Formats: sequence, C-alpha cells, structure tokens
Amino acid sequence: MIGREYTPELASGRVRINDIYFLAENDSEFDPLKGAANLSVSRNHARISYDPAQKKYFLLADEGGLPSRGNKIKIFKTTDAVIRADVLGMNYELADGDQIELGGETKLLFQIS
Repeated sequence: MIGREYTPELASGRVRINDIYFLAENDSEFDPLKGAANLSVSRNHARISYDPAQKKYFLLADEGGLPSRGNKIKIFKTTDAVIRADVLGMNYELADGDQIELGGETKLLFQIS
C-alpha cells in the first residue's frame, strides 16, 4: 500500500497500513525543519501486488489516486512509454526500472532485487 501517513483512516472508519508512506504534518515523525509535508499523495493512493502465477508485479490505483479525486498516477516505462494508471482495480504491469509518479510530484523507482 502506498499513501500519505502510515495509518490513515478510511471513509468507512477502518484504518489502513501503508507500507510506503509520506509524512503528513500530523505524523509524529514529521519534522518541518527537514522539509514540507507531501500533499500530492493521497492517504490511499496506490498499491503494488505480485501475481505468483504470472511471476509479475502490478500497480493498482486506489480511489485516492484517481484523476476524479484530483490526483494521478503515471508509470514511466523503461521503454520510454508513459502509462496513465487511472482505472480503479485495473492491474498495470511493472518492470524492473520503471518509475511511478504519484500526484504529479512524487516519483518512486521500482526495482526488483
């Protein structure tokens, strides 16, 4: 799971745990002297899953990462193709070296080691 805050609360009241998270101002670890809070990533932005049958990794946009919420996700492939991950529940294949852009500002490098 990828999002803002380690344990954001969902609209349902359930708490989610983000494996990759960006600090918000109300996080205990946040230090304004080290930088600004990342507001371009939603609390529930995306997730990466592995399909053992296909031996492939996939990125899925969560509701908070969709354009209708004012956010977006792009995958910059190693082939120079750019994929917009903007369909809820759709698997977007990831390959080693792909870059994932969240909210138009934050980039993650996807590496398989």
